[in-house]
Amino acid sequence: MPTSPNPSAQPTTGTGSSSTGRGAEGVSLGARTAGFRATLCAFWIGPRCYAVDIGLVGEVVGVDRFLDVPLAPPGILGLFSLRGIPVALLDLTVVLELADRVSGRDGTPVSALVLSRPSGVIAAIVVDRVEGVVPEGRGVYTPREWAHEHPAVQGFVEVEFRRPVVVTVLDPIELTSRLNKLKYH
Repeated sequence: MPTSPNPSAQPTTGTGSSSTGRGAEGVSLGARTAGFRATLCAFWIGPRCYAVDIGLVGEVVGVDRFLDVPLAPPGILGLFSLRGIPVALLDLTVVLELADRVSGRDGTPVSALVLSRPSGVIAAIVVDRVEGVVPEGRGVYTPREWAHEHPAVQGFVEVEFRRPVVVTVLDPIELTSRLNKLKYH
């Protein structure tokens, strides 16, 4: 999976057109636009910065310990208690079949991003650190090239935090779909 947008994509000031169709954000594939149409929570797993729609993020917590779940599907590191509610702790790199791996497999304390919906907590994903919030419209957005990118990648946002960073935006539909599959595995 590439870590940066297609270098041959030409910058535009708005949406472009393409014979290949439109991407998930309503911009042409390969086109670059000023910003993404949602606020994002950016976080690091290994050497890459990822982001999810802030609407999926409940909170960031430190997990001091978690319990192993015998015969759990790959990707489930264990369970921990979040104010008395059991929450599955996940290795997102395994769930999404990404190349990077997370720390915490040895039971050491980890940081976790709690993903939730209005109906309640979905799960928590182990992250190395949270980078910050990318407000709607900030940075330069490039949709994924459908034939070349991982299905969970929605696109890329070039944004300035303490330094320039290319953030890989995860598709919320693909992400929740894969999390739901874990429930019924």
